[in-house]
Amino acid sequence: RKWRESESWIFSWCRYPFLLSAEAKAKLVEIDARFQMTRNAILSSINTSLPFLVIVVKRDTLIQDTLSHLMPYVIHKDRSIELKKPLRVVFQGEEAVDEGGVRKEFFLLVVRQLMDLDYGMFVPLETGGGSSSSDNNGDNNNEEESRYVWFSKSASSSDEELMRAYQLVGLIIGLAIYNGVVLDLKFPQLVWDKLLETSNITNTNSNNSNNSHTGMSPRSGDNLTVWKKKFELFTRTWPELSKNFQYLLSYKPNSSQPGETFEDVFGLNFTVTFIHFGEVITHELKPNGKEINVTLSNREEYVKLYVKWLMYDSISDSFSAFSTGFWACVSAGEDTNNTNHQNNSHNKNHSILTMFRAEELERMVLGEEDWNFHELEAVAKYVEPYNKDTEVVRFFWDFLHGMSKEQQKKFLFFVTGSDRVPIRGLGKMKFVIQKTGG
Repeated sequence: RKWRESESWIFSWCRYPFLLSAEAKAKLVEIDARFQMTRNAILSSINTSLPFLVIVVKRDTLIQDTLSHLMPYVIHKDRSIELKKPLRVVFQGEEAVDEGGVRKEFFLLVVRQLMDLDYGMFVPLETGGGSSSSDNNGDNNNEEESRYVWFSKSASSSDEELMRAYQLVGLIIGLAIYNGVVLDLKFPQLVWDKLLETSNITNTNSNNSNNSHTGMSPRSGDNLTVWKKKFELFTRTWPELSKNFQYLLSYKPNSSQPGETFEDVFGLNFTVTFIHFGEVITHELKPNGKEINVTLSNREEYVKLYVKWLMYDSISDSFSAFSTGFWACVSAGEDTNNTNHQNNSHNKNHSILTMFRAEELERMVLGEEDWNFHELEAVAKYVEPYNKDTEVVRFFWDFLHGMSKEQQKKFLFFVTGSDRVPIRGLGKMKFVIQKTGG
């Protein structure tokens, strides 16, 4: 815990996260979660409150019930410590006891509903970008473009219900991390990078120093390093649009056609258009942008403003709500660990997760695509009349090891709700084989 005390002289590896592997950091998260959950359970026994965070929901009103249970912990920061208690889920009218399976099903169903394109919060990430981008689930049949989703550009902070839903997405991710559940999310890595930006952390590991999007201003005083990093992230997220911009920036007038101007070739102005549920919306990148042509002299400003709008401004309200929900959970109770902290706001600066790089946080939340079922077999537990040498058990493992990668992926999804495994491997999962029914 001494690493959280900024003036502490005691050595801690946590002060040098660039020396730690993603697996080691995941182990720290696990230890931190266990510590906080144990502490909260003890405090609950003293205060005669429940040692668990219990959520009772109905299947047909799942999102509404989840919002009503969890949002008070975001709104009232003094109650956010409850989010660090072990989660227990009850589906109203069902007798199942939550030993982990019900909790995983809950996360699976909530994420599936919130990420549903028909819900309107997220849209297919079109690699081509904004001028032809769509904020609905239209006719996007490109498998590569449909691989990821992005925040709706039309979401506004004036829609309080929608903002609460975005907060819930962030909150669910935080709860999943601290309850050891892998989520099936389709976010590009840029989302995790932006999420770590909002922690306001500057350290050598996260590479977030001077990482505010304000550094992308096309005005004088630009931070060239920041701009290059942002454009690299942009290129990975919107590769086709990036190629178009690179062509735009490198274009040289054709001397053989002296009458042809840059404006004639590209015909652009300082606007961007997108489609929201069939309606064409035009956004001006700067005041009076419709009347300002993109020229050789201002094309760099145009690209920077476009990239900044696409990565930040167009989703500022929705992403702010999303990050608020996330940090409300993962930073819950951190203030109590630092006696020098003078206010009760969510103390992002002392969350374990600020040690992660974007790609490591992504692996932590989404899990790994590589697995070894021999690791799962080694840690499997059995309930009588089964044991590791029972004939049917031996047949099961032989059959599982002989499956194709795609079949194993489906098996994983069937038993865990995700076709990925925790960052520390199948050997860290709880897997029990027992007889059911008569």
